[in-house]
Amino acid sequence: MRAALLAGLAYFAVVFAVAFVTGVVRTLGLEQGLGLSRLQAVAAEAPVILATSFVACRSLLRRFRVRSERASRLTMTLTAFALLFSAEVALGLLLGKSLAVQLAEAWTAAGALGLTAQFIFVAMPLLIRRD
Repeated sequence: MRAALLAGLAYFAVVFAVAFVTGVVRTLGLEQGLGLSRLQAVAAEAPVILATSFVACRSLLRRFRVRSERASRLTMTLTAFALLFSAEVALGLLLGKSLAVQLAEAWTAAGALGLTAQFIFVAMPLLIRRD
């Protein structure tokens, strides 16, 4: 279980770091700079995040030798999810967005697309084989 916990922590850290950078590029470059809608900008960002998620997850499964059994993969998944959820809420609060505003944003088309990408990120350890 220790390997799965550490892999979940590393998986979150790698993907969140990349998502933080792409989020800045999305907001400042695509939305404000090019004038894209939030939905268009999120649609451009999501494939980068999902590709990062796939590569990072596959690599970390090998590096930490996370077993293929469901309990180990679920531990990695839940660890990454708990950290992602906490970080997303905390970052939103730091940026001055109340929980109500954050929830309202999740109900937009761009929010739904972002949540879908996050669900795929969370499911990735359960979907990838370690071979």
